[in-house]
Amino acid sequence: MAKIFTVSEINKYTADLIKTDPIIGHTIEVEGEISEISLSQVGHIYFVIKDSSSQIKVNFFKTSRDKCKIELKRGMSVICTGKLGIYEPNGTYSFTAYLVKESGKGKIYEDYLKLKDRLEKEGLFSLDRKKPIPEFPLKIGVVTSAEGAVIRDIITTVRLRAPHVSIVLAPAMVQGEGASESMIDALRILAECDDIDTVIIGRGGGSFEDLNCFNDEKLVREIASYKIPIISAIGHETDNTLSDYVSDRRVATPTAAAQLAVPDVYGLNRLLDEKISLAQQFLTRKIDRAKAVLNSRKVILRIMYPVYQVAQKKQRLSELKEKLELYKGRVMSAFSYKVDRLGAKLKGLSPEIPLKKGYSYLMDSKGHIVNSVSSISKGEKISMRLADGKVEAIVENISTTQENENGKK
Repeated sequence: MAKIFTVSEINKYTADLIKTDPIIGHTIEVEGEISEISLSQVGHIYFVIKDSSSQIKVNFFKTSRDKCKIELKRGMSVICTGKLGIYEPNGTYSFTAYLVKESGKGKIYEDYLKLKDRLEKEGLFSLDRKKPIPEFPLKIGVVTSAEGAVIRDIITTVRLRAPHVSIVLAPAMVQGEGASESMIDALRILAECDDIDTVIIGRGGGSFEDLNCFNDEKLVREIASYKIPIISAIGHETDNTLSDYVSDRRVATPTAAAQLAVPDVYGLNRLLDEKISLAQQFLTRKIDRAKAVLNSRKVILRIMYPVYQVAQKKQRLSELKEKLELYKGRVMSAFSYKVDRLGAKLKGLSPEIPLKKGYSYLMDSKGHIVNSVSSISKGEKISMRLADGKVEAIVENISTTQENENGKK
């Protein structure tokens, strides 16, 4: 019977193999490009060096780092002298460097800078070509992974600010080989949809290499030629990809992208109430001032009693009354027009509009809105909200979109 090893035995055996290997068991030199890099509180530097297909973690402890005469930066190509080892408690291996020297500019980062300079000279990043973001969209598209926090944050923010706005997700790879082609396909799918007002493209944070698919020239040119305004929310605030530069607007987070894409309809309601109140106050002050002028002229007429002056003032008073009524009518007409326009615009933003067009939404037995088949179960009582009431039903069968598509195949 074959021997059964413990985890500790496997890790120790592997460590011993590395130490005794005639090639890598001694001090060796490794060349690569620095990607992720961090400085510990005690002065150690931890970074990752990569080539076109692989990466390895490097430990550069303070005693060796103090002798280093160069400042290590992301994108720098270096040669590390040291030993390969394995940390037995967690089974990960890394390279401990005693000496780090620069071997030239990192090719990946250098290619990025060259492409950025070329596209900038073509005018792809010019502010003049950027499209404005619509203020009152009814449907937005999202290009990102179908899983993860990005799409959840966008859906949550849109539902809180503008629940009447529809969201169309075009799922795509956002990292690794084939990611840029996947995002181009997703953008083209959204371009064929009807009434998409704005598109958000984004993903969470990552290393320069993780985000490098957003620097793909084909993807950048696709965004540049896109007819629909695009908001980018890629990586963290300090990350800048070529897709960020070419998009119509760039924000730091998916939540900020959703806030930029849709209005706060509840805030607009409050603003409308404030505007109406201010207009009423303005009109009241105007009328009060006109009445005061009229009363003062009556007093003057009484003081200047002679008949011809009285007749003259009566005529003037009549003219003032006519002008006042005309002015009042114009002010009221203009005010009514503005109120009607604001009311019509607010009505157009009402969450009831999609229901009247035939849309509906589901609620579970607790009254919570259902936005995924994963949140309900077979046999559960649900209700469907329509424009003129609701329909109650019992769930008999549940299937996902992917299951339906596999069924078709």
